[in-house]
Amino acid sequence: MTKRKIFIIGLVFLSLMSLIYIFVIINKDTENTTTGITKPKLVSQYKGKYSLVFSVDRDHFNFPEKLPLLGVSSSKKPIEEASAKNIALNLGFLGDPTTIDDSIDGICYFWKNDVATLFVFSASGVIRYDTRSFSESPNKQLSDAEMSSVVEKFITNNNLLDDVLFQIGKIKYLKQIPNGEGYQETDKKTAVLFEISILPKTTDYEFISISSTQPSSYVLLKQDGSISSFQITLFSDINKGLIEYNLKNYDEVTRSIGEAVLIELSGDTRLLSDVSPGLISNIEISKIEIAYLMEENKTSMQPVYKLTGEATLSNSNYKYIATLYLPAFLNSLP
Repeated sequence: MTKRKIFIIGLVFLSLMSLIYIFVIINKDTENTTTGITKPKLVSQYKGKYSLVFSVDRDHFNFPEKLPLLGVSSSKKPIEEASAKNIALNLGFLGDPTTIDDSIDGICYFWKNDVATLFVFSASGVIRYDTRSFSESPNKQLSDAEMSSVVEKFITNNNLLDDVLFQIGKIKYLKQIPNGEGYQETDKKTAVLFEISILPKTTDYEFISISSTQPSSYVLLKQDGSISSFQITLFSDINKGLIEYNLKNYDEVTRSIGEAVLIELSGDTRLLSDVSPGLISNIEISKIEIAYLMEENKTSMQPVYKLTGEATLSNSNYKYIATLYLPAFLNSLP
């Protein structure tokens, strides 16, 4: 074998080894980045134990294999009083607000009239509107597209959000909980309220908080298309991260279901912290969704699985609606 051939073979070997080394380093960096994400701090206010059954059919588990973190700008500007007054005027509230200085939410501007109440939370950028009483309205049999159009026009006409910043998300059909407080999901035929979620343009998933299972931005419509209530959260500069991380698949969710944290028990006026330990005997999960979790003082949001099902209480035959959160990233630190 000539020296030239030996040289070429050696050069090819070195090139191959270099490629292998680069591949290993990239994979190692990606793995380290993935496992370096800390799990969200989920704490249940219920201190009892219960059996948890995951009854979601595998065919209904239609989620991506990977998702990125969402970055949230830390330079969010508070809503000034002048802007809050413009919002109130557009919604039919006159005069100056009552100013409330809350220890948790900071300055809040508050209005009320004979029809509704309005809260504008300056620091968090949350606008909350509620009609003062609920009554069923004529059913106009609005299609989902018509309801989405009503909500989109309501938001833009009242200058709540710029149309380039948001999109219409899912529509949930709600009925009043029998013998209980609040509403639960149902089919369109029996619904008396329609919850239309509002999403940023940057993602197709709802934003939820540690303490509330409702989306951070939504509008509740009556059957005639009138507004029952809404909550709009003003976000600034939400960006998708450059790296996508592995999510738990169906089997991994099934194996880790015991890590799910109970967040809410609908249909009961008591707080979870007031529910006696041992009162909840069983929860059967029948629905799973993905949502991005807003954690306080965090500049990024990570996806969680939002689990919903029926809870059995030892002192009642009534089935309560339980909502739990399960961290969605496959490799995350405790």
